[in-house]
Amino acid sequence: MFFDLAVQKPLPEAESQLRITPRVVIVHTMVGSLLGTDQLFRRKSGLESHFGIGGPTDGADLDGVIFQWMDTDRRADANLNANAFAVSIETSDGGDESRPWSPKQLDALIRLIGVLCDHHGIPRRICDRADGSGLGWHVMFGAPGPWTPVAKTCPGPVRIAQLKDTVFPAVIGVTGPQAGMGIAQEDDMTEEQARQLKAIFQGLTVQGTASPEETMNLLFQRVKNIEAAINVPGTSSAEEAFNKLFDRVRNIENMVEEIKNRA
Repeated sequence: MFFDLAVQKPLPEAESQLRITPRVVIVHTMVGSLLGTDQLFRRKSGLESHFGIGGPTDGADLDGVIFQWMDTDRRADANLNANAFAVSIETSDGGDESRPWSPKQLDALIRLIGVLCDHHGIPRRICDRADGSGLGWHVMFGAPGPWTPVAKTCPGPVRIAQLKDTVFPAVIGVTGPQAGMGIAQEDDMTEEQARQLKAIFQGLTVQGTASPEETMNLLFQRVKNIEAAINVPGTSSAEEAFNKLFDRVRNIENMVEEIKNRA
């Protein structure tokens, strides 16, 4: 599939590679420029990605511009063992892998990944294993590893942090403090574990409260109210008051029993 949000730059292999059913989006960095990578792919058959996103070092006109090189229903050889089910996105860094993505690049990534998820039914979640489904980055499972045969840091620690803190939360729909702290803690969480965690959260929340913390505060206040209500003169605690009240009840029962016996 070729998409309207991208500038179409089909490679000779764009419609001749084996067909695939995408279930993962893998983000890369070019260690170079958008136009340079375009020329590299055209000169070197057998190496390609589906998309490339320009950056500020490519010039203001190309910052955030998306090139599409390959039909997303076709294999692109950039992800080793994931080539049979992955859509790959290259990002321009001007040869500096430590350079963060620009605001325009971040916006382009979020829009592109969202469109890919919607069109191909790719789950909006962090990929939890190398043969799984969802969103990831090139060295996510090691380097060398199942997605790359060589040692590298692609797309680099700075950009991986941007994926966790900005790009993936925006695509998944995570907002607030959880997004600000990053979502690395979700990398190892399976779909079933996420379902169980949600069920626990809901189970701990009672009507009239919005979170387990608010629930605990409400219950604590109710306990304090009960404790205050059952305190009686001459006692110093709820437990002592209860014992005194229990003794009174026992005395009343004994008196009732004694009246019955006299009758």
